[in-house]
Amino acid sequence: MRCLAAFLFAVALPFVAAAQQPAPGPAAPELLRALDREVWDPFVAAFAAGRVEDYIALHSRSLMRVIADAKRIESHDQLAAAARAIFKSRAERGTKMALRFRFTERIASAESASERGIFEFVATPAAGEARRAYGRFHVLSRREDGRWKIIADYDSNEGGRVGAADFEAAHAPGDYARY
Repeated sequence: MRCLAAFLFAVALPFVAAAQQPAPGPAAPELLRALDREVWDPFVAAFAAGRVEDYIALHSRSLMRVIADAKRIESHDQLAAAARAIFKSRAERGTKMALRFRFTERIASAESASERGIFEFVATPAAGEARRAYGRFHVLSRREDGRWKIIADYDSNEGGRVGAADFEAAHAPGDYARY
């Protein structure tokens, strides 16, 4: 019986300790502005301009990227190789790319951040109509050498169930009062 009590105490201790900690406060707007300035704005700009090296540079060398729909996990080097091929192919075909993000959750401290939301990807062929795709993302970032870098990125379109309504329901970048 004493062993059972000790086991239950050991299992419950982390939960009891967490319950006694004060609830985390909202992310400071200056942290979210820095994330927007150092991660999200350059991400969108690099994508739209086809600047693949700028896009790659936003990611930590220790990156782990999960592409859930493809059931694949990529390293930084794999992301870089795939991005170079995709950006090159799109440029050769004259396809314009655009990406927008909206957020459902933004948690940030001075050194690390967790952000979830919905992305909208738009591909416009040289001669054709724009095609839109949507998905959910969860990005973890940390400060490396004084700048924010993406260390983990999880994407999923949930079998095609994520759409424009989900995107519009999420919060725009710059809506710092929400967090």
